[in-house]
Amino acid sequence: MAPEHEGPDGYRIERVLGGCSGVSTVYAAAGAGGAEVALRVYSAGLSADGAFRTQFARTVRAHASLEHPNLVRVVDSSVHPQRQGRQDDAAPLFVALELIDGATLAERVAFAALPIEPTLRMSAKVAEVLEAAGRLGVTHRRLGTQAIMLHDDDVEEPVLSDFGVGWDAEGPVPAPDPGRLLGDTGALAPEEIRGETPDARSTVYALGAIVFECLAGVAPFTADSRAERLHAHLTEPPPWLGERALHVPREVGDVLGRAMAKAPRERQSGPQALVAELERALGR
Repeated sequence: MAPEHEGPDGYRIERVLGGCSGVSTVYAAAGAGGAEVALRVYSAGLSADGAFRTQFARTVRAHASLEHPNLVRVVDSSVHPQRQGRQDDAAPLFVALELIDGATLAERVAFAALPIEPTLRMSAKVAEVLEAAGRLGVTHRRLGTQAIMLHDDDVEEPVLSDFGVGWDAEGPVPAPDPGRLLGDTGALAPEEIRGETPDARSTVYALGAIVFECLAGVAPFTADSRAERLHAHLTEPPPWLGERALHVPREVGDVLGRAMAKAPRERQSGPQALVAELERALGR
């Protein structure tokens, strides 16, 4: 473990939790009061980008306004109202989040595929958060099994991570290039990869990929390199779930195939509509 050192705005860095190369690093850190948080610190390059700083502020403020038991809570950020006028444009952007005690959904699924009932209950809770964010005009840009924490490792108690920085109702940052995409490559919708404006149907694609991974024990597209996975999302039809999850009814596979359609107009209208179709496919 790396030794403790000083982080932005007086935070004491304790250890690295994860991150995305060239974009941000997530640390376990302690603030002035000693409470431990998950501190996401963005790279110097992004922090100095004016358009990115503007979008970061919009997204973090929207996230902070949402209170939901299945969404990680914003504890602090570099755009907190108390810091207005004290932060210069060269200061690193950061957001401090509650630190969740538990594994990620990706870690749980890597151990074994999940039964359909807990997967559906988990998906319903995640969909509820996504719909609430959508009503504020915010689309999650990190959605994937890595972005879902499990309280006490319980699949039915998911906690969605921060939204990332990309798009909201006030407009996009410049179209991303594939090397700087912020989402989980296991769940990125084709239109996001192309740099188009994502919406509720982009979230449907990602949630469909998450449910697929939970039930199959493996992501829909599993090429070795990031570039190959992105290419598969753009060009290859969604794999048939029945080939990898024999215990799942055919109708569920049909619903997920529609959710991961290449054309957004062919997908369900939103995350909760997807969950409702999954429930109907199980005869409810």
